[in-house]
Amino acid sequence: AESQGVVTRSQLSGIFFLKKPLQEALDKFKNPNVVGFSNYAWNGNYNLALSRLIKERYPNCTIIFGGPETPDDCEEWLKKESHIDILVHQEGERAFTDILSGKELSEIPNISFSDGNKVVTNMSVRLPQLDDVPSPYLVGLFDNLDHEGYVLNAIIETDRGCPFKCTFCDWGGVTFSKVKRFNLEKIFGEIEWAGKNKVEMIQSADANFGIFKE
Repeated sequence: AESQGVVTRSQLSGIFFLKKPLQEALDKFKNPNVVGFSNYAWNGNYNLALSRLIKERYPNCTIIFGGPETPDDCEEWLKKESHIDILVHQEGERAFTDILSGKELSEIPNISFSDGNKVVTNMSVRLPQLDDVPSPYLVGLFDNLDHEGYVLNAIIETDRGCPFKCTFCDWGGVTFSKVKRFNLEKIFGEIEWAGKNKVEMIQSADANFGIFKE
């Protein structure tokens, strides 16, 4: 997002999904106000390296980390990676929106941040209604994504949560919790979007696909 002062309205300046050489990737950013990173096993170290460079060049930029590889037990980690301003835990849609709206960090659930010499982690709260979350596919977020030369895959959720607590599983932060479903009309719409945009493979992000009989 690019703006001045507190972010009350934001504009998405770009989506970066290719692991370009760090300096080449850094040069794509033009005085950003906020940069968000989604951490997975395959990009965590790259994200740390790139975010450090962004913070060095743009010290007033707010760096936000979320995603499956963002630690919940984060006090020592966040002190070590002091260039990161905010961590988003578990469900991040509302937390990220609240951060961009300029809401006080102390009032935003599902986040950690440094407050002076201590790290504050706010209580995790699940979204009451998944249908309040707009589909990034159906709102056109990826309609103009430059992917020439690359095969597109799409991730779709039909539900979120898991009633089990398997010791070998690291599916996400909402295990051993109530399973909530997305509206079927939205799911079918995303599948149709994938077909129209020549997506080669759809992956399910459900913990237990088909857990509901109907």
